[in-house]
Amino acid sequence: MPPARFEFVGYPGTGKMHIATALGHAVCTRGRRVLFYGINALVPLLLEAHEERQLQHLQKQFEYQRLLILDQSLWQPTASPESF
Repeated sequence: MPPARFEFVGYPGTGKMHIATALGHAVCTRGRRVLFYGINALVPLLLEAHEERQLQHLQKQFEYQRLLILDQSLWQPTASPESF
């Protein structure tokens, strides 16, 4: 089955994360792997993997999941664009 992409866009408090969480739960109940990350946790993880030349390893971990849910609700950029 080809990968699908869902993007929930709207004002704060409109239920975007509630829908994403329900979708993740439905996928889990079918025995599939789901990974949830807040962007504030994911960005430092990506930067560390880049510094340690482990991005391909991290990418394989993400590809192993059936669904990846990213929450940007508290995103505060702390890294400079040059670090990417």
